[in-house]
Amino acid sequence: MPDIQGIRKCGKGLAGLGLFVLVCLTLSSNCDELDTTPPAQVNLYPVPPQDSSFVVTWPPSDDEDFDAYRLYEAPTEDMADKLAIYETHDRNDTLYVVQGIGEYEKRFYQLGVLDQAGNEALSEAVMARTLLKIVYLKCGGDCESTSLKIMDENGNHNTNLVGPSSSLYSTEFIKYHQFTPDGRKILFIGRHGYIYTIELDGSNETLLYTIMAGDLSSNPFHPDGSRMAISCILEGNYEISVINLDGTNATRLTFNEDRDSFPVFSPDGEKIVYMRDKKIYIVDTDGSNQTLLLDYGYYPQFSPDGSTIMYVSSSPAGNSMAIYTMDVDGTNHKMLADDIFNFYDVQYSPDGSQIVFSATQGGNIDIYIMDSDGSNQTRLTNSVGKDTDTRFSPDGAKILFQSYRDGNSEIYIMNNDGSNQIRLTESSFLVCCPEVQPLP
Repeated sequence: MPDIQGIRKCGKGLAGLGLFVLVCLTLSSNCDELDTTPPAQVNLYPVPPQDSSFVVTWPPSDDEDFDAYRLYEAPTEDMADKLAIYETHDRNDTLYVVQGIGEYEKRFYQLGVLDQAGNEALSEAVMARTLLKIVYLKCGGDCESTSLKIMDENGNHNTNLVGPSSSLYSTEFIKYHQFTPDGRKILFIGRHGYIYTIELDGSNETLLYTIMAGDLSSNPFHPDGSRMAISCILEGNYEISVINLDGTNATRLTFNEDRDSFPVFSPDGEKIVYMRDKKIYIVDTDGSNQTLLLDYGYYPQFSPDGSTIMYVSSSPAGNSMAIYTMDVDGTNHKMLADDIFNFYDVQYSPDGSQIVFSATQGGNIDIYIMDSDGSNQTRLTNSVGKDTDTRFSPDGAKILFQSYRDGNSEIYIMNNDGSNQIRLTESSFLVCCPEVQPLP
């Protein structure tokens, strides 16, 4: 019997479909029509974060007409500029190691399954990335000084960045540390209350701004990553200013005798919400339209979609603190959760669908998660020691936190459903305030 499948594969290369049909009729009256049905899709497994190389794997195809796997790589999730980097005709060859991965890098992969007729089924794109860094504080002695430390997200390569050997070290606290928007430097308030940056390897300590800063919010950066909003002492008062990330072009926004603090940009970059003493204000980024939103509230922050502002204030009973949201014009206040322990812990997930916080609702200080409307409140930790200092990973899949469950303060990480709680640090000193690097 002639190889009909082989003829089917080359049929388009003949003189058109008419010649293909003629050949088929000559060979067999039962010849199939041209096969255009793609094989079954095979999706890639998640690629574990790893430095230097990515291990891409997938389950074997069970397609009877299987011919080959073809692996594609691209710099973006839409796979617009994808290139084929590997092809194999072995059905059981389901692993490929991508070598030569640089520092702080991500790539996207897609698997094509081809059948004997040349039809291809493509998988969903999967992201692969290098290990992210976590920066945190270690408190020395009686907490009269602090050191800035950094480690991989799995707890490895734990090293000191700023401490006794650093020119920036002093008996003053290092505080309000966080990664710059590009993820390649760490910004913090250090000696004399000035703002500094440092490279992730501890090099290039740079004095950024020589006006004494009062504080930084958990996300002080403009959405385009070029500027940040800070609270600093100007003419004897704490005022809100906006400066470039290199410390230039400082623009003062507020002028008053009260303490203005913890400024946060709106997602569209047009407004800043901040605290004035224990009140909440909003202002345009050019300093105009300063508006009082609330007479009593702490740590305001915009929801990721910019539709509401979340804040902490007294519960209705007045015996605890609670999480609320309001519209950006200061109306429509809604309480989401009460018995809040650490005001600075409260954080939206990156997609805005959930909120993580620490609270004393169960009699102990534990970590909770809820939907952004306050529903589905779920207790994630239940340990004897205090659990606090929560931070979402940039993909929202994990939560960093500080815990005293082992008798001393340590940094832990867990899945966002509370499972797989893993200790990352081993320290006899107090460690706290973990911040995670943004995605590359």
